[in-house]
This record gives sequence, C-alpha cells and structure tokens, in this order.
Amino acid sequence: METLEQKVAYLKGFTEALEIDDSTNEGKLLLKIVDIISDISEELADTNKIQDDLIDRMDDLEDEVEYIEDDLYDDEDDEECDCEECDCDCVGEIECPDCGEIITLTNDMFDRDTIHCPNCGKVFNLEINCECDDDDDCDCGCCDHE
Repeated sequence: METLEQKVAYLKGFTEALEIDDSTNEGKLLLKIVDIISDISEELADTNKIQDDLIDRMDDLEDEVEYIEDDLYDDEDDEECDCEECDCDCVGEIECPDCGEIITLTNDMFDRDTIHCPNCGKVFNLEINCECDDDDDCDCGCCDHE
C-alpha cells in the first residue's frame, strides 16, 4: 500500500511529465494544489510522528504508574484491614496463640467456635470477651441480643 508521501511524489512527477507549468491559469492552479497537498502530507507525517512518540511516552508512564501502584498497594494487601477506610465486614483482630499472627475477624467468624490461622494452620477456640454486658442496644456482633 502506498503511503501518502509516495502518492504526493507520484502526483508531482505526473505534473512534470505532463509538462504542466505556470504559464496558464489552469497550470498555476494545479501546481498550487499539488504544493498544498505536499505541505499537508508533510504536516500530517510530522503529526503522526509526534503522536507515535506521545503513545510511546504514555505507555512508559503507564508502566511507571503501574509499578508505583504495585509497590504501594501490594504492601497494603499484606497488612491488616483498616476498617475505617474499607467496606468489608471486619470487626476486630485476634492473635494466634501458636505463631502470633494477627488474624482479622469478620462477623461470619462468630458463627463458628474455632478459628483457623492462615499462617500456621493451627485451629484454636474463639474466646470472646465482650464488654457490652448484654446491653440490648449493643451492636458489637459478638453476642446474641434478643
């Protein structure tokens, strides 16, 4: 497939082969049109080069941002949940009695009598020390209020 530059070069060669010159009004017009088309072709080629450079730079920036995001957010995934900022159902933390790993508690864990430590694999009983003293207005999630 011919490029725009090749087509313009062909058009210029064609006007020379036909011996179109600027001695007539029609010749002046045709030669001016070919010159303008040539200028447009050059500007378009420059614009395409600039666009390609910008696309390459954007790809580089995207890679850099992704690297920074991975560096920042991957560390947070390994840390405990900060429930004030997330939309999870975390209600607290407990330390594994065997390995000391901090385990984030969710509401569904209170339905079970045991906790499985994701770090060491030990299963231990969940002991809840609730400070609500069976207050009916309590919404702690750790005790059954009727």
